[in-house]
Amino acid sequence: MANARMSVESDQLQILELKERINSLETLLNRKIRLTSYNADYLKAIQEKFLFLSKGKGYLNLEDLKQGFSLKSDFIARQIFRVMDKDQDGLLGEDEFLGVVEELLLGSEESKLRFMFSLIDLNDDRLISASELKRFLVESAVECGIDLNSEKIDLLVSTIFDECKSYHGYIGFDCYCKVMSHSSEVLAKTRVASTDWLMPPIKKSIMKGSWFKDFTNYLYNNRGIITFICVYSLANILLFLSAVNEYASQGANIYIQIARGCGACLNFNAMLILLPMVRYLTTWIRGHWLNKFIPVNQSLSFHRIVGHWMMVLSIVHTFAHLGNYQVLPNSMTHYLTQTQAGLTGVLLLAVFFAMWIVAVKQIKRIIPFETFYIVHTGYILWFAIALLHGPDLWAWVLVPIILFIIERVFRHLKGSKTLAIENVELLKSGVTKLTIRKEHGFNNHIGDYLFLKLPFISQFDWHPFTITSAPNEEHVTVHIRSVGNWSSRLYKYFKEHPFEPRDLYRARVDGPFSTPSSEIYKAETAVLVANGIGVTPFAAVLKDLLHKQQNAESGLGNLKKVYFVWINRNQQAFEWFTQLLHEIETFDKSGFIESRFYMTAGKYDLSTSALNAGLSLYHKNHGHDLVTSLASQTTMGRPEWSDFFTEVYSHHDTNVDVFVCGNDSMAKDINEQCIHYGFGFHKEVF
Repeated sequence: MANARMSVESDQLQILELKERINSLETLLNRKIRLTSYNADYLKAIQEKFLFLSKGKGYLNLEDLKQGFSLKSDFIARQIFRVMDKDQDGLLGEDEFLGVVEELLLGSEESKLRFMFSLIDLNDDRLISASELKRFLVESAVECGIDLNSEKIDLLVSTIFDECKSYHGYIGFDCYCKVMSHSSEVLAKTRVASTDWLMPPIKKSIMKGSWFKDFTNYLYNNRGIITFICVYSLANILLFLSAVNEYASQGANIYIQIARGCGACLNFNAMLILLPMVRYLTTWIRGHWLNKFIPVNQSLSFHRIVGHWMMVLSIVHTFAHLGNYQVLPNSMTHYLTQTQAGLTGVLLLAVFFAMWIVAVKQIKRIIPFETFYIVHTGYILWFAIALLHGPDLWAWVLVPIILFIIERVFRHLKGSKTLAIENVELLKSGVTKLTIRKEHGFNNHIGDYLFLKLPFISQFDWHPFTITSAPNEEHVTVHIRSVGNWSSRLYKYFKEHPFEPRDLYRARVDGPFSTPSSEIYKAETAVLVANGIGVTPFAAVLKDLLHKQQNAESGLGNLKKVYFVWINRNQQAFEWFTQLLHEIETFDKSGFIESRFYMTAGKYDLSTSALNAGLSLYHKNHGHDLVTSLASQTTMGRPEWSDFFTEVYSHHDTNVDVFVCGNDSMAKDINEQCIHYGFGFHKEVF
């Protein structure tokens, strides 16, 4: 009898477990159906992410969640896991995971806010105390990479509590909603980020428009370089065909025809490869009418194009001769080693290949600068051998070589003078600020750069740096970020040997040379976009603008409005030019210069919503940003270029020029926007 009762109870227990399992599967299925109806691709991506994070276990533990969502703070990770783990069994199953996705994606605004409220409510009493909020803000600052001391955290806590008019030491859900509603931008971004946090968002596409308009905008923006490349390509084709036709008429075989065609093109390109490196020439062209026809802003890129093309021509030229040697009576070894043409040809190919390989972008990044510099000086040997190899080459390269030699001699004489270093300041993020005394005759313009050699660091290295001081200043300043051997040695040197004026440090300076920034005053609306240390050319521009405004000077040209966008990884980088930005904000009451600051280490998501709301409220109530102390508020995360340029276009639909100094990826995104809206695009390269 007892056994029968136990058997019945066991069956009933199994039935209950089966029902729970069926209900769980039904709930999971319904969630999948609802999510699929919203976005099938999103559901698939979420399921794949869960499968990847769970490593096939079927559930997530705390460590899986922390690593999977790149959470820095253990405390934040535990809070998020606690709120997501509905049955509090220490494991996060697929049904619980998708339940949170459904809540954040399809739930009401209130349900999303309640989820965020629960993260801060550490003891689940439906109230947030000052100590709970402070603890969460401290950890959120860690998550964002923001350095906020205890005093600043207390300011944020009091700002939030004052907004709620809470005098009892705690705030409820209604008060929390009030705080978030007052920070409309934070709330809007958090709504989106609540799901983006679970699954990285798809990059915003540019608003669809007329492909023909985009195409014509592209042609207009790049008319100079397109025309130049077309003329350059046509010249190569005509020279090749002319040489082929000439030798074909003389009865030469196909190998000789190809070799001579490539040789003619090599003569032409040997003439062109030096000209972009005559920097005083490119600086002069940029300031004159020839700038409309010769794209000097892309001179370095053109130098690389010519170099790659010469490598191709050299290889084809060589193989064509090897083919010809096979039909001649003597051995191939004889022609390669016993004739002047063969021996010099082998040497030319070897020297040029060595120069070419160290200049390939992917290789140049990983080798020491000294290696690149020493190998690339092989151009002297190459031209010497080439003049022996090709009897007609001198007629092509005589003028460029003379110009190049004159400039090198002039730059050597100018660079042989040493200038006094007046001050050295070591900034955070590994940046060295050098202040150098100007000599008579050193006349720089906005955005110019110079080559710098510091004999006490290296007797050989010359490195280019943007001048960050304005033309009217009595000294030259450069900001050098520690990203390579030389710059790191410089920072370390002055860290170990603090600068003293009596030490009489000297620097050798070659320059200045112009950049696209010098064209800013030709624009009506200028958008300056800098990424990190890429702010340096725009620092001089901003200083010059401030100087002209303070002294009521003319010289602004067509310029009526400036947007300045600076993107940094962390808050320490903003200190490089904090004083300058303070001066601009203090003096510029007309809004002539509009600044936008972004910190990419920061973010908008569930873990930082309260912090971002507090920072927004603090800025609203006190008129300055708590992170940088500037009047313009720092936005966490990266700019939404589509939104930003749509805003610019709504105010200035014509005569907008965008100047960019930053990484290639950012420049590419911005260039797409410029093509779409018909804005001018200029990228700093030196």
